[in-house]
Amino acid sequence: MLDYCRFSGLGGSSSHEDEGSDMPADPAMAAYFQQVARDAAARAAYVKIHPQDDIRTIDPIVLADPKEHVAKPDPTIGKKEYWGVYGEEEFTRPGIPLATMRRMKTQMLYGRSDPNYPESPENQFVTALMERKTQQLAAQREHVKHLFGCDFILEIELHTLKPRIWRRFRVSGAITLNALQDKVISPIMGWVRNYHGYLFIDRVDGSQYGPAGSNAIDMMHMHLSGYKFLDDKQFRLAQLVQEAGQEFGYSYDLGDHWDHEVKVVQVLPVSESTGRCEVLDGAMACPPEDSNGFEGMGLWDYQPFLDECAALRLKPNKLRRKCEGCEVSLNYKDRPFDPWHFSVAEANIALQQALKSKASVHAGAKLFATPLRPGGQQQMMVNMLAGPAGPPKHTRSEMHKQDGGSSFMMETVATRRDPRDVSVCAQCGSPHNLRTCSGCKQLRFCGRDCLKTAWKWHKPQCTAVQAERAGKQAATGSSSRQLS
Repeated sequence: MLDYCRFSGLGGSSSHEDEGSDMPADPAMAAYFQQVARDAAARAAYVKIHPQDDIRTIDPIVLADPKEHVAKPDPTIGKKEYWGVYGEEEFTRPGIPLATMRRMKTQMLYGRSDPNYPESPENQFVTALMERKTQQLAAQREHVKHLFGCDFILEIELHTLKPRIWRRFRVSGAITLNALQDKVISPIMGWVRNYHGYLFIDRVDGSQYGPAGSNAIDMMHMHLSGYKFLDDKQFRLAQLVQEAGQEFGYSYDLGDHWDHEVKVVQVLPVSESTGRCEVLDGAMACPPEDSNGFEGMGLWDYQPFLDECAALRLKPNKLRRKCEGCEVSLNYKDRPFDPWHFSVAEANIALQQALKSKASVHAGAKLFATPLRPGGQQQMMVNMLAGPAGPPKHTRSEMHKQDGGSSFMMETVATRRDPRDVSVCAQCGSPHNLRTCSGCKQLRFCGRDCLKTAWKWHKPQCTAVQAERAGKQAATGSSSRQLS
């Protein structure tokens, strides 16, 4: 158990312990805490702790040898997650999680503030766990590589909700976790792509994978979600699960915490596998982004809302009014919200739209902002999306004014074809045998059959890109001749 007595003064109260001394006034208690500090210091051989950091507020797990760490299930859900580093569930007097309070107290001790202490003890410990997991995955790769040619039937479900909100779908075992989230799970569930952070969680040891470099606004909560994660572009589905019955976690939006469980229903043999992505079944609509339309936020507060909607199913007018607030969310701005609506056909259309689009640029996730002065949109966009250096290479920044206000939604989008590590066929979603379209050089396809099938929708796009490229080349040639 952590000792957070040092944080009591931040709750607006005072005590004799806070006046002139960091230790309790009672000699016995003072001796006890001194012994706790000495014991903790003796165990802190594996992480580097700033001299001004109060060791009593550090989770004892973080002070142990990371090579010996064995994750235990989170007692709240009975499953392993967050590397097995859960911290405390308690809250301080103002209602602030203790992990957040510790971060507030120590944020000037680690990182850029002191180059001698680049990472907090928690981050140091998880970094060691990440290195260990990376080595294990490298050693395992050859043993699971044969599964890259197999198709997986997966079923994803939001935790605990009744009725179940779920989707069953088919996908290749070779797809990277990044592409799985961006081009498959996000669209078929109904979430908005490149809007919030997310994590894939290995239930075997609690290790986790996520979008490296993401600037999504909810990534600020990583200290409440295991601190760090492996880059999900570097690992494939078959490295996470290998057989029917296995499960892994998927947590979307690190602020609201929409927690999903993904179960392997079947692993098809290579002879029956095509690599094609497809939605097979499902039920219930995706909840509204940002928990719009109901009191509270996230998974646990959505159940009472569903119960209230269920009581109104035979009263459509009242149900419609009940759900009106959900329709301001990004995933329902252009359509009415019905908690019971789901269509396999519509889910497959959403999947196809994602497959034929560019991969999300996580370094420029969707953000909402309001300029402080008229005409300040451009500088605001540069500052918020990519900093003073501007957007990443081969991208452009887009800004869209929101209805009924002065705020804008900004996002960085790619201008070149997807990198190999996140590429899938733009027609079927297969990650195998990809070839770039020789005309536009923007999309990849797994063969001539898919390119031929896609030509109906791809031809206008391909022709437009080639025309634009020819125009730029002609303009460049004309300028060169004038200069000579």
